[in-house]
Amino acid sequence: MIGLAYFLIIWLGVGLFTGIKFIFVDQVYDEEFKELMDKETAAGMERNLARLFFKSKLNANAFFMLIGLLPLVMRITNLFKEVD
Repeated sequence: MIGLAYFLIIWLGVGLFTGIKFIFVDQVYDEEFKELMDKETAAGMERNLARLFFKSKLNANAFFMLIGLLPLVMRITNLFKEVD
């Protein structure tokens, strides 16, 4: 049970720092990003969810916090693909 608690703390912590990096360091979150997310999502429920999550910086950070280690793993795999 303690292992699960540690895993969740690490998952949420990495997600929080990834979201902060995405918003403040990379400065990807801007009007152009919002328009791109709007164009890339399908009509209907998916578009409404994208607008909900990326309406404000706090929502975007909460989104990254919940998906946790996935953005970090995706970046690491992309780095290895670029080397080949």
